[in-house]
Amino acid sequence: MRLRFNLRPDQLFATVLCCLLLLLQGGFEPVEGFLDQQSEKMISYISFQPYPQVIAPNYSVLDDPFTNVSARSYLIIDPDSATILKSRNLFLPLHPASTVKLMTALVAFDTYELDQVLAAESAQNALGNKVGFTRGAAISVKDLLAAILVNSGNDAAEILANNHPEGYQGFIDQMNQKATQLSMHQTSFANPTGIDDYRQLTTSWDLSILAREILKNPLLSELISTKTFQIKDQLTGYQYNLYNTNQLLHQLDQIKGMKTGTTVYAQQVLVSLWQEEDHSLLIVVMGSLDRYADTLELIEWIKENVVWIEQQ
Repeated sequence: MRLRFNLRPDQLFATVLCCLLLLLQGGFEPVEGFLDQQSEKMISYISFQPYPQVIAPNYSVLDDPFTNVSARSYLIIDPDSATILKSRNLFLPLHPASTVKLMTALVAFDTYELDQVLAAESAQNALGNKVGFTRGAAISVKDLLAAILVNSGNDAAEILANNHPEGYQGFIDQMNQKATQLSMHQTSFANPTGIDDYRQLTTSWDLSILAREILKNPLLSELISTKTFQIKDQLTGYQYNLYNTNQLLHQLDQIKGMKTGTTVYAQQVLVSLWQEEDHSLLIVVMGSLDRYADTLELIEWIKENVVWIEQQ
């Protein structure tokens, strides 16, 4: 089948002129996007400018030494000084998946008392990974924080959001306000779980900011490194066993957390805290085909190339 376009001479002239002007100004600007499966249309988002206080290279595929790393974006950063050791597309907005729950935990910690008990009724229809709270269950905020950071329970995240004093949307608004306060300039949240939403985007750099904020909180930094945990229903005493979703946490002593994430649009996401002796680094991989293999590849680079020098 051949397509024909019937343009008047003036329309053709205007079209050619516009194309020439675009070429003179540097051509068309590439825009990252994803395919919305329901509408079968390409939904695009604007690529933000890098955070001005950080200068770090964005490696192209040809320049990047990590040919075995599948992640669309990665970052190795010193959490204490915010020094970037290695990166790929660290300012590229991507879907965060369940790493969103790091912000959910911060907002919940700011909103509730740890011993406050919340009704689990609002989480019965939660999508994705769940703890599986029974109808009528009542769970303390501290246990709900464990449920989202250890087990990545979407039902626990929904409970925390739905019980917010200003309602569910009030919780989401507070998540976005917190992101602004932390200078996460390329981040927007649309739900507390990480379920795919075209409005919900972040970057490896912004996730590193969020991770560093988590490390300032003694309880939350303990939960992200917890392998197994047990919580209970405050009404019936029924106990739920939580098992951390981060495979590397169970395999390597040097891994101390922090959060996994997997969805269709996000692919595989992993924020890791790597510690050896008195030194630690944050490793973020986003848009990965194998987050664990990618992270191990970056850890090998750390072992071979990074040396800490004590200041006199």
